[in-house]
Amino acid sequence: MNVACTSKRINNFVPRATTYEDRAAGTIIRVLHMGRSTHTQYEGTDRKRGRLGQLVNHLQRRIMNNPNFCHQYQHASMEDYQEFRFNIKGGQISSKQYKALVHAIQTSGPKIVGITSLDFCSSTTATTSFYSKEKSYVLKIISYLLPSLREVDFTNMFVGHDVVELFFENCSCLEKLTFKNKFFAFGGSEFKVAKNLKQLYMDDSHFCTDERNNCDAYSNLENEVVSNEFLLHDCSSKVLERVSMRNAKMYVNGRKTPLIPAIPQKALMKFILNAPRTLRWFRSDLTPENIKIVQHERPDIEFVS
Repeated sequence: MNVACTSKRINNFVPRATTYEDRAAGTIIRVLHMGRSTHTQYEGTDRKRGRLGQLVNHLQRRIMNNPNFCHQYQHASMEDYQEFRFNIKGGQISSKQYKALVHAIQTSGPKIVGITSLDFCSSTTATTSFYSKEKSYVLKIISYLLPSLREVDFTNMFVGHDVVELFFENCSCLEKLTFKNKFFAFGGSEFKVAKNLKQLYMDDSHFCTDERNNCDAYSNLENEVVSNEFLLHDCSSKVLERVSMRNAKMYVNGRKTPLIPAIPQKALMKFILNAPRTLRWFRSDLTPENIKIVQHERPDIEFVS
């Protein structure tokens, strides 16, 4: 059984146990839980900063009062991240506010280097399913605050490509990502700088492409001209070990019926044939017959349905 110790100044909350699946049984994990305060403003902060600025200011004060604070927590959990926002003037979100906050963090912190895992949760059953600049700013700020992250769970969140890329840029040790119901580029352009990515879970997600011909290329096992076009071919990781894309679908932009029920079998097979030699585990909707075919080329991989 895993035990989580939450910050005493925030609500008592124990994150999903699956976040700690790789940790030894009986491990006590200190959790920094970031949620909406019941107070109108934190002590010592300027209300004009907005909740996101308050969070940064609050963490800075904790570090000033306790220099060991950065190393006391191993996991972070953020509840209702969309509620953390800048102070909006005239209904407009200013990129200047975001850039100013990034500059402040890079110059004087805070950077919580002890935290290696992060998940997001919601106080409701609703899924955050649409993009906005303000929401992306919040997530991007988190990547600056937690530079030592090794695993992030984005389950049931709408995460833009730019957010995923920035997490890899700011968190150089990031090796495990979990998504669900997310839209990905066919080639996996989000993972161009994911050099240390080892585990990627993307069940129930959609792979998007702009042209039908390009879509067909990902399933073409014969033509050498398109041999370099396969699922996640833009991913830079050479250490990928586990991938799950069960119940994944295709989305072809510009078609009358853009959603295709499932990734074609040949596209899944082509991914396996081109995957890094480090891959040891793959979960998908491959049929038993097609698993036997690719196993001749990759007997080192464990296939899971």
